[in-house]
Amino acid sequence: MRVLWIPHTPQHYLGWDGCRQYRLFEHLKDGTELHVVNWFQKKNLRGMHAWGSVSRQPDWYGQRYDVSLAPNFHRLFMRRAYPPEAVLWFNQRLFRAAVRSVITDVRPDCCVVSITHQWTGYPPFELMHPMVFDHVDRAMPSVEDRYVDESDALVGVSDALVSRHRRRKSLITVISNGVNLRKYRELDRTSAKATLGLEGRTVISLIGLTCSDTLYFVDAVRRLQRSHRNMCLVVVGGGGILTAIVERANKVGLRDLIAPGHIPSGSVATYFAASDVGLYPGDLRPWFVDAAPLKIIEYSACGVPVVSSPVSMFRTGWPNVRITDPSADAFVDAIEQALVEPGAPPDLSHYDWSQIARSFQSVLTAVRNGHSVA
Repeated sequence: MRVLWIPHTPQHYLGWDGCRQYRLFEHLKDGTELHVVNWFQKKNLRGMHAWGSVSRQPDWYGQRYDVSLAPNFHRLFMRRAYPPEAVLWFNQRLFRAAVRSVITDVRPDCCVVSITHQWTGYPPFELMHPMVFDHVDRAMPSVEDRYVDESDALVGVSDALVSRHRRRKSLITVISNGVNLRKYRELDRTSAKATLGLEGRTVISLIGLTCSDTLYFVDAVRRLQRSHRNMCLVVVGGGGILTAIVERANKVGLRDLIAPGHIPSGSVATYFAASDVGLYPGDLRPWFVDAAPLKIIEYSACGVPVVSSPVSMFRTGWPNVRITDPSADAFVDAIEQALVEPGAPPDLSHYDWSQIARSFQSVLTAVRNGHSVA
């Protein structure tokens, strides 16, 4: 099967080597001819002569098509607000033309898209059927609705994420994020701590810096350090949020903050295994509540208890996950409880990436053949 794929983020983004699309490509590439659309947006006007151009080159999973787009200058003054359609018009025109040329060249049997609208505008939906919409994150309702309406089948990473669309779309399948179970289960906490030089410490970690802007978890760990002298906070990831975490830690007097920055996905499992408690400190926005955080599954694969803000997917059936209010007070209590009663991890056999890829392949085959999705 020949598949044209527009992933959720471009390949040069930090974390690409551990994201959902990367893992799916690993398991689909041998039985599927993958053609992946990537895009670049430089932060200056140099190279503007190349805007809209497409370059094709082989990649480890198949063929990659790099589309050059104009900078998103609106982000300089609209960092919090979702960009209006008028702002995206120019790049949308470039992106649609580029994708049309790729489709003409590839003639795919099926297309897979995730939401890239905030960077690229909408793709040329009219040429992309049959099309699977792989829904991985909340977006503006009007944007979500457009992708759903244009798709032939909807795949979502959580039931909460697709529930709003059940009346509008009959072909819906929930296919969660996953984990390499064998690799994670082989890791021992004592050995992992020794590898990272964390022997003798109680390790509280946030791996992948997805968290509430209030950074209340930093305050929670600082308070716990009053009664746990050997407790450290490990944060793995980079970007502006890391700077904010370091600043907050310094402000509240947190000691023993370990921040190695971005760790390649091939090495990050050791940090999960070395953790005594893992964190998912979001807030009450739907973006957090309706998500399917990969990190919680990865912690669970290592037998690590997790303290999380409300996430619908993990409310039942995950005895190692403690759902609590998104506040420093609540996280202090929940972390203390998790250290005493960590809870058994759930059966994760159906969360292995190989199984998830087989489920995704079944959807692609059904949509290509014009059948209903099971």
